[in-house]
Amino acid sequence: MISAATRRAFEARVKRAKAPYVRFEMTIDDVERHLTNKPFKPFRLVLRDGDQLDVMRSRLQVAFGLTRLVYVSPNGERRVELGVDQIAGIEILDAAAAS
Repeated sequence: MISAATRRAFEARVKRAKAPYVRFEMTIDDVERHLTNKPFKPFRLVLRDGDQLDVMRSRLQVAFGLTRLVYVSPNGERRVELGVDQIAGIEILDAAAAS
């Protein structure tokens, strides 16, 4: 169980990261669901530390196991390994942000 103080501190961090959609227990299934949507819609992984990772292509940018995933930036210059517990939320990108 998450204490009220911990929950408030987490919500404040997520608010600073400007994440409109937050769940306290993200799963690999949540990420996979966004990757396999038809048609694919670009989305952003918002991390608990405030970092943001844009996923612009289905399957080509994210590889995952049971509790960890590897993200590669659209231009291939950045590679990030993270646990699903580091993801604060998923934000769908609009058409303007995706282009």
